[in-house]
Amino acid sequence: MIGLHVGNFLGVSLASFTAFAKRRDSNSVVVSIDPNLTHRSIERPQDHVIAVLNHFGLQKNAMISVSYSGEKSVSNDGIEFNGYDPFASHASEQACENALANLGILWPRRFDFAVMDGNHDASYLSKEADAARDLLTAGGVLIFDDVDGNWPDIKAEFARLGAHGWRQAGTDGRVGMLVKE
Repeated sequence: MIGLHVGNFLGVSLASFTAFAKRRDSNSVVVSIDPNLTHRSIERPQDHVIAVLNHFGLQKNAMISVSYSGEKSVSNDGIEFNGYDPFASHASEQACENALANLGILWPRRFDFAVMDGNHDASYLSKEADAARDLLTAGGVLIFDDVDGNWPDIKAEFARLGAHGWRQAGTDGRVGMLVKE
């Protein structure tokens, strides 16, 4: 099983999906994409991600790309948090770009599932979902986090995709699943 995970923060959902994949096949790999920028006052969140993966014995089943899924964007959803101003920091923050498009070039196999939990801007998420569609196998699952009233743009994008070539598998009010047809 091969998975894709966009947006790591501290690695909890990445570890969960990696453990799920590993239980199904011990040789599973989950590729994650995150630019490793300060988020919610946590500097170098990737240090925490690696620690979580190691704690649960998942380091052999994960591959991390320190990248933006698409073009460079403002971090922290544009929200100032504990003195961290994402707009003031934007110019100095660095990570590779266009990881989803690059995976399409490099990766000969397609992903069985993809988790979108990174940038919460609707237009960015829409581009991520389009890129993920090309990376998923037929019948592959696209999972959106934060499909709830706190993030109306994500909820709207989930609904839009459900009406345009994806089958909605359901939502629990926070996480939504779409199946590539």
